[in-house]
Amino acid sequence: MNRRSSDYSPTLYVYTAATIVAGLASFLWAALSFPVDQQISLTSAGGREGVLLGLVFWISVGFLGGLKVERLHGHGALTFHYPFIIAATALGGPVAGALVALISTIERRELRDVPWFGLLANHASLTLAAICGGVTMILVRQGLTALAATEAQTVELIAIVLGSLVVGTVATALASGTVILRDRLGVSEAMQVYDTGFRTMSAAEVVLGWVLWLTFSTVGWWAALICAVLVLSLWSGHDARDARHDAMTGLLSRAGLTPD
Repeated sequence: MNRRSSDYSPTLYVYTAATIVAGLASFLWAALSFPVDQQISLTSAGGREGVLLGLVFWISVGFLGGLKVERLHGHGALTFHYPFIIAATALGGPVAGALVALISTIERRELRDVPWFGLLANHASLTLAAICGGVTMILVRQGLTALAATEAQTVELIAIVLGSLVVGTVATALASGTVILRDRLGVSEAMQVYDTGFRTMSAAEVVLGWVLWLTFSTVGWWAALICAVLVLSLWSGHDARDARHDAMTGLLSRAGLTPD
């Protein structure tokens, strides 16, 4: 259902404006405070060129993931953007994750159906989530490394797991806030929106983000791309099955009985 701007409450306008300001302000702060980590480089030599190529890579696969969004029905908060945001944040830091969140999450659906202020708020909330997760990773790395007894690989894993959960928590909370205010939900309904959104995302997208980070950092960028394409292919098959089967009974629908 398309909503007119007059359907929205003043509270939602204030919430949306606050989200936009917080997201853009956090991005400016991160850009001034944190350089992009060389781990995201797409070349063995690293340097500015390698970092730039790495950013282009993650933004590109983010767009690739976003193409799936229009055909994903009934998946709650599953947007298929978080894996690329998490992987880029884990490899390049808060600024890299924020750039992927800000740019690569543009969808045809939201350009067509979402008001301009909602579009800005969507990207600002993902940017804020990426920065919160990236800063968490940095703080955990610094804190655990100071203990000396912890191995570097263990520190890295703990930092990325906690940072990824922060990304998921912040993004889901901000998105849930919009749904709650837009649809004027009660307390129990609001809790259900957050719980469903977070569980859906943490079960799929956050885990995939860890896999993409691991394959990129230990095997190579091509392995991460193969993982992304594989998941896209599996979800395409899932969507095709949904189109050919009745959602309630699981039996073949009219479309499924019609020869291709």
